[in-house]
Amino acid sequence: MGLRSNANTAVEWFVNRAGINAFGGRAPEVRPERLVFVCTGNICRSAYAEAVARSLGFEAVSAGVDTTPGLPAYPQTIVEAQARGLDLTSHRTTAWSDLELRPGDLVLPAQLHHFLAVRPRVRDEGCQAVLMSHFCGNPFSVVRDPYGRDEAVFREVFDLIDRVVHGLHQKWGVG
Repeated sequence: MGLRSNANTAVEWFVNRAGINAFGGRAPEVRPERLVFVCTGNICRSAYAEAVARSLGFEAVSAGVDTTPGLPAYPQTIVEAQARGLDLTSHRTTAWSDLELRPGDLVLPAQLHHFLAVRPRVRDEGCQAVLMSHFCGNPFSVVRDPYGRDEAVFREVFDLIDRVVHGLHQKWGVG
């Protein structure tokens, strides 16, 4: 890991530890109306997180901050999701700029650069945002991008996303 990666990880750890959201506060105590998962391309992490959340009964959507709308999930994402009992074959990407935010949304960016990209809209729309890894039980975790990596990296990242979404479920349940 290079110096820049270490610095980014340290900053993400601090943000997670503080539970910082778009208003500089902590994660909401009230159950959000909808979960909005955000990553770069909306073909791996956020697509999978949305599917897990929906399987647990949450209303959830996903988007990418740098994507072309209408693309399918990455092939390894589909394979790994299927191994976990989820079907992402019908997933199509949504651009962050095209997603309609609603009051009561909790925006869950995968990494700090996603958090910084979504923060202005989140604030303007009256929503909240907290890094995904805030809910996984380990403040040192980073939901890194598995795109282009081998199956082992996908398994590791999806295991972490499972912990994130189950952490959200443990905090708020569904209802």
